[in-house]
Amino acid sequence: MAASSHAAYGAGSHPIPITLNSNTLPVYAGYLTGATALGLGLTATLAPCLMGDFFGLPIPSISPETHKPYIQAKGVRDLSMGLMYFVLLNQGIASRRVIGSLICCHSLVGLGDAIVTWRKGVRGMVWIHVVGTAIAGAMGAKVLGFF
Repeated sequence: MAASSHAAYGAGSHPIPITLNSNTLPVYAGYLTGATALGLGLTATLAPCLMGDFFGLPIPSISPETHKPYIQAKGVRDLSMGLMYFVLLNQGIASRRVIGSLICCHSLVGLGDAIVTWRKGVRGMVWIHVVGTAIAGAMGAKVLGFF
């Protein structure tokens, strides 16, 4: 009997192949974007003060109960956007064009967040929105085959 090519992984185990090609890139990009949105949404919903600080729009200590609901509402929207990726991917209806277009559209949220944070928040935190927007936009463009 020939030795298994997976002997280094232990008896009976198989490595999970992780390759990025035209078929797997949209799937990985969709799950990554969905998971990021879910993480941000959970944080905003469960820890709105922490998310406000991270976002660059800290909740004023004089009236936190007035401002927390806005951050929590943002969190619910992020949760729903994150779930959308998982539903599309798990239903098998998410094509390369659908996922790439969705990621590009979703990246516009970060651009809006950067503008709001620049105008009304902590300007030093604008970078997080700009970097996130650039990464998401580039990932969406890559999925769509622009480069």
